[in-house]
Amino acid sequence: MHLTTNIIKELYDQPLAEIKQIEATNKEITTIDEDISKCKKLHKLILTDNALSGDVLSPLNALKSLTFLNLSNNQLTSLKSLKDLPELNVLNVARNRLNTIDSTIKTFTNLKALILNNNDISSVNVEVLSSLSNLNTIVLSHNSIEKIPSLSVLTGLNKLSLAHNALDDLPDFTSNTALKQLRVNDNEISKIPDTLRNCHSLEMLDFGNNNLAEWRDVASLGSLLGLINLNLKGNPITEKDNYQETILKLVPSLRVLDGERFDPKFLERREKQKANPKLMEKKQRLKRLKQEKEQEKMLVDTTEEVPRKKRARYDDETASSRAKKQQQKTQVNVEQPRKTKIATTTTKDNKKKLENKKVKSTVTPSSSTVETTKEPIKKTKSENNTIINKKRKETATTEMDDEKTENKTSKAPAEKKQKTTAATKSGKDQFFVKDSTKDEKKDQNIESVRSVSNAMRERSGVVGVVEMMQNQKKAAKSGVDVLDVLMGQQKEKETSTGTGLDVGGWED
Repeated sequence: MHLTTNIIKELYDQPLAEIKQIEATNKEITTIDEDISKCKKLHKLILTDNALSGDVLSPLNALKSLTFLNLSNNQLTSLKSLKDLPELNVLNVARNRLNTIDSTIKTFTNLKALILNNNDISSVNVEVLSSLSNLNTIVLSHNSIEKIPSLSVLTGLNKLSLAHNALDDLPDFTSNTALKQLRVNDNEISKIPDTLRNCHSLEMLDFGNNNLAEWRDVASLGSLLGLINLNLKGNPITEKDNYQETILKLVPSLRVLDGERFDPKFLERREKQKANPKLMEKKQRLKRLKQEKEQEKMLVDTTEEVPRKKRARYDDETASSRAKKQQQKTQVNVEQPRKTKIATTTTKDNKKKLENKKVKSTVTPSSSTVETTKEPIKKTKSENNTIINKKRKETATTEMDDEKTENKTSKAPAEKKQKTTAATKSGKDQFFVKDSTKDEKKDQNIESVRSVSNAMRERSGVVGVVEMMQNQKKAAKSGVDVLDVLMGQQKEKETSTGTGLDVGGWED
């Protein structure tokens, strides 16, 4: 089977230029098409458990953005066709048929992890690894290596695995001071080298199933003050008397020896458990219950298709109900200003009608004079002049009265109320007097609308922007910290609505 762009399109429903990861495991792939170069943003490529063999890796050289390449469990015998991948960080070619570490690996200057376990490698060329200054992990276990040269060039090496080989000696580790984990189990090593004393960062050391027989063979362990995990199981030294006590005195920082924990807290807890068998039974019972619950959970997850559909339906219903609530809230907010506008317009109309009525009442006597002038009686010019002067005086007096009434209304609203009440008692101009009962009903309606809108705001969790601005202005005038006031109001609303955000622990 060929790894072509059509197969990639079937696996991933997106443009080839946008694909960042391709995983094609157990597809019986034998070759790789050159069109894979169209995946310009590809960072991760996994081709494990296939049938790749020979020089079929050359199309991968066009993937300049590749950082992770896993070719494990194939039939590759060489990596010569693979080169010029400047961004590659991890290269996994485990479980193949490699005989040597090819020199083309030198071109991977940013390589950090090289995994070559379970191959047929018999020797290691240091010149190949000399240019890999960023390399921190090397896995060469399960090969046929008989000797390892000095790795002094790799000063940043943290993890080295040489287990299951044919080593009878270890290289010089003087320059590898950053080494933290070293696995050399299942070899033929007869002594721990003294150069290992310089590796003060070592935390885990595995020398299991080797030929360590005497105390002098492990004397260098006394300099490893940070060593936590040590495995010497399968060595003749483990059959000596007081083996555990001597090792613990030699390396007092140990917590795990030969796969068993020996730190004081763990030992105390284990002694208590041994002294109390009921506690051990309870612990085992709880462990069994936990396993049973996990199994039940797995079964529930596999048979949970119908409840998921119901829940999706419930989510749809809740979403529709929220949308209806928001529509109701917007309708209430729109109706509220309309009602207030109607109330204000009615009050303004009433004021205008009162003013017009007063003007008419003041003008009525002059209208009588006008009617008298229309009588069929002949008058002289002097009499006409006197009538015109009287009219002018009357209009002037009416304007003065209007100004006085306006000043009185602005200065003394209480007197105006008394006059209106007196007018209602005397029966004059009752049509233009305000009906207090109607105004009270309107105020009650407005208050009810406001209460409904406030309730909707609290239910929906929406905070009025106008209210927040008003609170900020009040707080600024009073000299109170605005942030404290707003945080206090928010906490009160969260506790009242039951959101659970006031419990705390969100910033821990």
